[in-house]
Amino acid sequence: MHELVVDLFNSPSESTEAARNLLFRWLHDLERKYGELPSIVATRADFVDDDKSREQLLHRAYSRSEALNDRVNLLHVAHSLAEFYIDQAKHAVNGRQWLDALKNHLGEIEHKYLPPRVSTLVEGLERSGRTVVAMITG
Repeated sequence: MHELVVDLFNSPSESTEAARNLLFRWLHDLERKYGELPSIVATRADFVDDDKSREQLLHRAYSRSEALNDRVNLLHVAHSLAEFYIDQAKHAVNGRQWLDALKNHLGEIEHKYLPPRVSTLVEGLERSGRTVVAMITG
C-alpha cells in the first residue's frame, strides 16, 4: 500500500486519477479480504475528493475503531477529524470536540509526532475563533 500512496503523490497530474483508482481498487480488495478495518476506511478518506465523503468515512473509521477497541486507530482518526474540522471545514465546534478527543487518546497512548501537531491545531482553532469574533463585532 505504501508504494501505491507514494506513486499517487509522485504521479504527474494526468496520471493521478489512474493511481487513485488503483488505490481504491486495492482498498476494496483489502476490505473484501479483511473486512472494514478502520485503517482501510481512513486511508480511503485521505484520498476522496469531496469533504462530505471524507467526513463520513472518517466518522465510520472512528466508529469501527471504537467497535474493535483499536486504541491506535482511535488516536489517528481523532487526529484526522480534528485536522479536517479545524483546517479544512473551518468548523470550530466540531474541531474543538475532536481536538479534545485527540488529547484524551494521547493521554492513553504515547506518540512521538502528534503532540506538536496538537499545538498547531490549537493555534488554528484559536485563529478561527478570533476570525469569528472579528466578523461578529466588526
